[in-house]
Order: sequence, then structure tokens, then C-alpha cells
Amino acid sequence: MTFFNRVYAVDVELKSKEILRIEGLRMTFEIKKNSKADANTAKIEIYNLSETHRAKLREHDALVRLSAGYEGEGGATLLFVGNTQYMVNKRQRPDIVTEIEAQDGQRNLRESRISISYAGGTSAQTIVNRLSQELNFPVRQNIPITGTYLSGYSFNGRARDAMDEVVAKYGYQWNILNNEIQIYPKGGSADDVAVLLSPSTGLILTPERCNYKDGKFEKAEPDEPEWRITSLLNPRLSPGSLVEMDSRDVKGTFKVDSVRHFGDTHGNEWYSQIEVRSR
Repeated sequence: MTFFNRVYAVDVELKSKEILRIEGLRMTFEIKKNSKADANTAKIEIYNLSETHRAKLREHDALVRLSAGYEGEGGATLLFVGNTQYMVNKRQRPDIVTEIEAQDGQRNLRESRISISYAGGTSAQTIVNRLSQELNFPVRQNIPITGTYLSGYSFNGRARDAMDEVVAKYGYQWNILNNEIQIYPKGGSADDVAVLLSPSTGLILTPERCNYKDGKFEKAEPDEPEWRITSLLNPRLSPGSLVEMDSRDVKGTFKVDSVRHFGDTHGNEWYSQIEVRSR
């Protein structure tokens, strides 16, 4: 693998549709993603933006896209899409640091309310498609939901609660990933092809057991992660994806529960940390 020459780009789309492209400056980031139907978060710090850019970035709810990676591994690849929740300029002499906090889907998850009613014989997939429209997110799923509401379906309340209800009834789960709804069978995975993690493909450090309590290891519960694994930055790692572990201590296929991408263009960090469980 060719992990050389870090690259990144931050694109901020304002309400006017103007897009500010930021690259070449010092940038730090921390992105946290999970497999639950909660908003994922990003904290981005950019050093010494122009005064014009700093002024424009004061806009609340702008759409921010962060891409990062290695030049030898496909270049800057999308890591996060979301809307700005907070922005502040801080003086850390001799620098001016612009701090941006963003979330993906938070406003839609919080504010989308519905009142729907379907006749008997309506498929669960039809209702899921309607809910995704109400949430204003496209759907990405590898297996259609099979199942039919023989007696019909009605709901009045938050669209996210209806989505919870429908997908759980038929054995699926969902989450938001880069402003898309990701749906896959509960206990299954969002992708069929596993990401290989080994010392030659970016694995660093020794995998850590997550369930360490009172000085001993305990067996993980069915819904708990088993291992915490750190690799060089890998945008392919996302909640619901599969990883094929090939290290001295851990071998086998696991499903990703959560991901933390973090880095500093002028520091040592340029890593992905995941928590995984057995399939």
C-alpha cells in the first residue's frame, strides 16, 4: 500500500450556493460516526484563513464536506458531510484558528414530523421510501426490506421514530452516514466486501480489547464491541462496514460499530480508530 503525501479539502456550501474550497492550510479534524440513528459529528480547525473566508463562514447551517486521505491511495476521499452548528475564530498567537463544529442530519432528524396512513397490503419498503423523503435524505441499502403491513400502517409524530418502528419490525437497522440513510439487516452489514486491515495495509498499534473490567477481560454482550483498532486514515471504514483483521493477535471478519477519524496536517496524527464486534 502507498500511504504517502497526505491530502485534504474542505468545501463549505453557503446558502447562496457559493462554495468555499479550503486546502493547503494547516487543518486538524476529529470525526465521530456510529451505527445508531443519531447524528454523526465533526470538529474541524483551520489555521489562518483569509479575513473574507472567516467572515463568510459565520453563516449557520452551511453545508460542509471534508475529504482527506493519501495521494497514493486515491487522494482526498469523502469523510464527512453535514451542516455547521457552531463556528468561532480564536487567536492562538501567532495564528488565527477557525473552529467549526458540524453534524450530519441533526436538523432533519429533530424537526421532520409526519402524519401518514397507508392501506392494508402496503409494503414496508414503500413506507421506508416515504419516510426517507420526509427526512430529506436518499436511501442507501444493499437488501430491500421484505414485509407487508397486511392491516395497513399509520403514524403521527417524528419521522425518525417511524423509521425506527418500521425497520425494527422487519429485522433491519438504520443510521445516517454522510447525509444518507443507510439500511441493512440487524446483525448484518452495510457492505459485502470487507476492508483488509493488516500491518501492510495500514494497521498500527496492537488491537485493544474493549471489554476490560476490574483487571480482567469479560465476554462482550451481543450489542457491545469487542476490539478497538487503530489504522492509518482509511475513509472506507464506516459504521456497518466489514473489516478483515489479519494481525498477530486478532484474525477474522468483524463488523464496525463506530469510527473516529482524526488528523493534523502538520502533526503526527492521520488515523482512523474503529470499534468492532464479531459478525
